[in-house]
Amino acid sequence: IEVEDFSVFSKEGKQLTMNTPATLEVDIKNTGKVMASKIKISFVIPKDLEKNIEGLSEKEFTINTLKAGETKTVKFDFKLIKKVKEKKPSIDVMIDALSGLFENYRTIVLDVK
Repeated sequence: IEVEDFSVFSKEGKQLTMNTPATLEVDIKNTGKVMASKIKISFVIPKDLEKNIEGLSEKEFTINTLKAGETKTVKFDFKLIKKVKEKKPSIDVMIDALSGLFENYRTIVLDVK
């Protein structure tokens, strides 16, 4: 199981601004040869960014099943509620499948105005 692709956008495009709703789309693909189940997607947000972002810190999503070779897109809405020091802070997307020995993550870099 892996993050095949991702995108981050708001009504202002790919650059994020404070208090503007944004969406994170993550494509999760089963790269294995058997069906995976109970796939948990969660976020690891650095402590200094966590207090400035709303909507992702408690987000967790489960895909019940994902056939071999299949891709599913999950969407998360969030917004920056305070100014962040870094112009390109990052978030780790963690993947864990309970029906196999899968474990993966991908770092997503946000572009902040």
